[in-house]
Amino acid sequence: MSLAATVQVQQGGFRLDVELTVASAETLVVVGANGAGKTTLLRTIAGLLPIDEGTIAADGVVLDDGGRIAVIPEARSVGYVFQDQRLFPHLSALDNVAFGLRAGGSSAAESRARARSELDAFGVGDCAHRRPGDLSGGQAQRVALARTFVTRPKVLLLDEPFTAIDAMARPMVRAVAFARATAIGCVTVLVTHDVGDAPSPDTSIIELVDGRIARRGRVADFTQV
Repeated sequence: MSLAATVQVQQGGFRLDVELTVASAETLVVVGANGAGKTTLLRTIAGLLPIDEGTIAADGVVLDDGGRIAVIPEARSVGYVFQDQRLFPHLSALDNVAFGLRAGGSSAAESRARARSELDAFGVGDCAHRRPGDLSGGQAQRVALARTFVTRPKVLLLDEPFTAIDAMARPMVRAVAFARATAIGCVTVLVTHDVGDAPSPDTSIIELVDGRIARRGRVADFTQV
C-alpha cells in the first residue's frame, strides 16, 4: 500500500496546497500551528472534504481527482482516529469496536471476539461493557484506536491520537498503535503537536504553515537544538 496526494482545496479565505507521498508500512508526521491545515489535509484523504484540484491515490487507485472521481469515504479503506473520538454514545465499548466489522458482514461472534482482542491490546478490555459516557477521556481514546485498527485499514489517519491519554499509559498505547500499523502494513499519517509521538527519529515529517509545506525532513531534524 502507498499513498500519493496532491491536494488543493479552498475553504473561505484559507487555501490548502500540499503534495506528499507515503510508502507501505511507513508513517508521515504532520506538524504545524493551529489553523495550518493539518486536519483539513486528513479530511481530504478520508473523503470527508472533496478537493478542488489535484489527485489522491492509494496504491495507484485514484480516490479523488477534483472532478470526475470521488470515492465515498466508506469505500476508501481509510481508518480515521479523530481528536474527539466520535464513539457511538448508545453502544458499549465492545460494540463500538465491533461495529465496523458487523457493517462489513462479519458475524456477531467473530466481530465481538476480534473487538475484545483489540480492546485488550490497548489495555481497556475491562471497559468492554461500559458506554462512552462512563469512560475517561483516555479510555475513550483507546477505544477509538481499537475501533480503527480492528478493521485493518489500508490508510490510517491519526489526528492527535495520544493527547487525551495520561502520561503513564501513553508510551504503551503509542507502541501498540505503531506495532499494529506495522503488522497491517498500512500507510499512516499522524498529525501531532508533539514530535515525540513519532515511531522513530527517522520518521518522515512535514511542517505546514498557512496551508503549505514549509519544511520537510526527519523527526530527528526537527528535534535538534
